[in-house]
Amino acid sequence: MAGESASEAARRMREKAERLSRAAAHYDKGAEGERATAAALAALPADSWTVFHDLRWPGRRFANVDHVVVGPPGVFVIDSKNWSGRIDVQYDALRLNGRRREPAVNGVAEAALAVAGLTRAVPPTQVFPVLCFAREEPVTGWTRDVMLCSLSNVVQMLTTRPAVLDEASRRMTCLELDAALRSATAPEPRRPVNARPRRAATPAARRTKKSSGLARLLAVVVGVAVALAVLVVPASKILGEFVQQIAASEADADQPEPRRDLDRRSVLGRWSGDYTCGGNVAAGRLVIQPVEGSPSKVRAVFGFGPSAEDAALAEGSYRLTGTYRDGVLTLRPGKWIERPPGYTAIGFEAAVAAEDPDVLTGRIPECAGFELTRERGKG
Repeated sequence: MAGESASEAARRMREKAERLSRAAAHYDKGAEGERATAAALAALPADSWTVFHDLRWPGRRFANVDHVVVGPPGVFVIDSKNWSGRIDVQYDALRLNGRRREPAVNGVAEAALAVAGLTRAVPPTQVFPVLCFAREEPVTGWTRDVMLCSLSNVVQMLTTRPAVLDEASRRMTCLELDAALRSATAPEPRRPVNARPRRAATPAARRTKKSSGLARLLAVVVGVAVALAVLVVPASKILGEFVQQIAASEADADQPEPRRDLDRRSVLGRWSGDYTCGGNVAAGRLVIQPVEGSPSKVRAVFGFGPSAEDAALAEGSYRLTGTYRDGVLTLRPGKWIERPPGYTAIGFEAAVAAEDPDVLTGRIPECAGFELTRERGKG
């Protein structure tokens, strides 16, 4: 039918525009929550409390930390959440309208660990993760080690905790965090468009370099042995034995590594679940298939999109290749299948949980850890 292709293209463009609009609305809502939390934290006594806002997550390129507060009771790493609905804790698990929200808890806990590594003036036990909800009704309590509060009581909950830092320690902590976080937020140098990554050395090249180094060392040792043989016979004998050991190790280095047939069946199939990245909770799905003719190679497709918590996130998917060796799945990013604007494909490592073969655990660089569950009954 005439115009059918153009109509289909227009439909896809409208759907993407709608997804982008929802994503923009989601970010606007998150920004409103951060501004509201910053306004609430402004009520802290300025002479004994220091507040940092909108910081780069240490060690990650795209994630950020909403607020870091330093006061007499310690250091508080605060993640603002502009959620709608009923918030409570059941069986030590955070829930929104009855549904678990563990990724948010895990995300702020990992952010607190990252910040704790930036200062030596405060032990990690005095760095507290906090979830602050942008609402006026009080929210109080803890879920594991994460403090829960809202705009109406965040200042009260922070200031009523027992003091653990003297003024000198507090000032030193602020200086350390300011220096470290300024470094973390500095823009990374841009890479020239035509720059090519250095080619990784192949096993053969590595063996050649290793052999060359050993050969040079062997020549030096032999020269020393000859010189000393004229003066001290026992030393010549000892060096001669050492030379033989080096030669033997060089011969071993030239031998190819024995090939191990590793079982990939434990990771093959379809996996799905939610994960946290950049402060957002996305739904992820990973499909892993074997590469014929190799006992350890795999190929995969990773898809992501909106979750029940963040319904406005963009959708996308890309291919990966990798290996399964010694119980560890390593995947490297490949070509995009559907790429949302501004997204970068990244690889990750994972392993089947020891206590449950239907759970795949791992970590995506610059994001939080994840757990994906096997989809039973699907190839």
